[in-house]
Amino acid sequence: MVTLDAEDAGSSEAFTFSDPLTFNKGFTVPAAGTLSSSRIENDYDFGSGTHSNTMEANGGITLTKDYPLYSFDFVTNYWVTDRGNMADVNLYDVDGDDDMDLILSTGSIGATYIYKNDGEQNFSTDNVAFDPAPGAAYGGYDTLTFGDYYDDDGDLDLIISYRRYNNKGVVEYFKNTASSPGSSNLEDAVWSLQATDNTGNFGQQAQPELVDWDHDGDLDLIAGHDVGGYRLHFWENQSSDGGVTPNFVRTSIDWLPEDMQHPSNFWLSFIHPEAVNFDGDDDWDLLVGNTMAAGQIWYFRNDSADPDSLTPTFTKVTEDYFGTPAYGYRTTPEIADVDGDGDLDAVIGDQHGRMTYFENSVEYVYQPTGTFTSQKITVDRDSIVYGTLSWNKVTPGGTTVKLQIRSDEDGDTLIGDEVWRGSNGAEGSYYTSSANIHSVHDGDKRLHYRVIMTTTNDAATPTFEDVTINFTYAADDLVLADSGNLGIGETSPSSTFDIGGLFQVNSSGTVTSGKWQGSQLDFDYGGTGFTSYAKGDMLYASSSSALGKISIGSVGSVLVSNESSVPVWSSALRIDPADDDNDYIGVGTATPVSDFHVVDGKYTQFGNYTAGVPSGGDCGSTTKGRIHIDITNKRFYICKGSAGWDYMTMLPG
Repeated sequence: MVTLDAEDAGSSEAFTFSDPLTFNKGFTVPAAGTLSSSRIENDYDFGSGTHSNTMEANGGITLTKDYPLYSFDFVTNYWVTDRGNMADVNLYDVDGDDDMDLILSTGSIGATYIYKNDGEQNFSTDNVAFDPAPGAAYGGYDTLTFGDYYDDDGDLDLIISYRRYNNKGVVEYFKNTASSPGSSNLEDAVWSLQATDNTGNFGQQAQPELVDWDHDGDLDLIAGHDVGGYRLHFWENQSSDGGVTPNFVRTSIDWLPEDMQHPSNFWLSFIHPEAVNFDGDDDWDLLVGNTMAAGQIWYFRNDSADPDSLTPTFTKVTEDYFGTPAYGYRTTPEIADVDGDGDLDAVIGDQHGRMTYFENSVEYVYQPTGTFTSQKITVDRDSIVYGTLSWNKVTPGGTTVKLQIRSDEDGDTLIGDEVWRGSNGAEGSYYTSSANIHSVHDGDKRLHYRVIMTTTNDAATPTFEDVTINFTYAADDLVLADSGNLGIGETSPSSTFDIGGLFQVNSSGTVTSGKWQGSQLDFDYGGTGFTSYAKGDMLYASSSSALGKISIGSVGSVLVSNESSVPVWSSALRIDPADDDNDYIGVGTATPVSDFHVVDGKYTQFGNYTAGVPSGGDCGSTTKGRIHIDITNKRFYICKGSAGWDYMTMLPG
């Protein structure tokens, strides 16, 4: 068999292929993983090996792009509009046209407006009022956050936070009950209030943020709190039904350590968190808006070893992430792809109702080098002889691809210390496709290949698409010829199936050479079910699905059918073939001495004919000696041949 499984240090998942496989035609291990000439397909792909600065893309493997992810350029601090004060910025695709629209809440007048993007970053001035909760009595300074945290139906639900209610913050939870679930179009939304929290769990200016912090498939909640000290609280969504019904449980009331806070703690009032992965390490970092007079944005990097940790280790990187481009205090950062170029930009609202726009001008560059190490490939055969090594690649200018192979002779031995070898059999690489695999690997049952990719062009990456490793077995093994014929112990099979030239089956399934010498074949498969026979044995159908066997009878025995409808030898009827010229028939005797011999004490009975005189046509030269008894006329007729019938009258009685 041939086995493909994960690197010894990685996954234990294995792929096993039963014989027959590809022999003198080779086997292929591409991205989709086929053993083409043996017509065996499997789930092996480039995701099953080990990547280092490489990834699956473009139908194969490419280099990954390097960080940084962000390089913000200040554009304007009068973006879109200047309405009221305390601008809370939300960027969502309101109308389902695949660009970011603006949802702006203003604290002074307690209203929210929608400004639509025409796709060219031109925002409509005929703003539309947005009021999901008409008649709410909780006052202004409302902030909104959207996310599919209710019913897990693919559309956006809503959380609204109000500034004041008896010196307590108020949070309302709305479910989107639109008739078309899954739509990102907020114009179709139908808001249904599910719950209101006015118990003091949230501060007067909570500014909640929805994010799947622990990557478990449901949205958690981060919110500020300004009662009893300015703190950042974390609420884990402990939904028991996969996110259909949220269950926010506060697990921390002091998520940021005190040594990261401003000495006066005042900056943490009106705290506005924005979760974003700034450093590309699979966990969430934080931007935090605040009440600093200079309008600063603080950046906390998440340095937790576990990206899913609910007690993250934060490092305060800077208290002024964007610099101070003249925006006011009480900042509300929002990160989204405003200009539709595939990277994330930033918009910051402030106390004065202004919105400052920063465009992300980062240019991604590819890693200069990367490697991919395949799963181990195990060939559970002896006398392996490797052939050519071929692969497909795309190499733009400034990029290269090369391969290396390492192997060991025992499929049970861990690969790890073996040398990565090239075409010369020593430490090195294969630089061109269709090169011969060095004979140093012959006989080895297990191997890895490693792809090494490089680029000197920051904007280009090579693509490695698949690899073919050709090999043969010894002549006493299986061979799949170019003609498609399969041979066992035959290097040039001349039939569709050829065992050493002694047993051959053609393409029609007919055995053209050889004979069966194995165990008996059952009746269902065209056999008899018997392994031995004696001279004279005869077969018969003992049922509709089985054969029976009867031995030869004694000399002169006659085969008859019994009451079970199976053949038996008669004990009363014999034909003595001792003299070919004088075959005697016996009734009740095994040793007849006359042509027709009825044993003493037995009787011969003729038909009780009542038709009278026999027909003259029944007596002729060929029926001379025929006997007829006429019961009606009491006559005993004897055929005299061509002379016709003669009779004797029987005595009355």
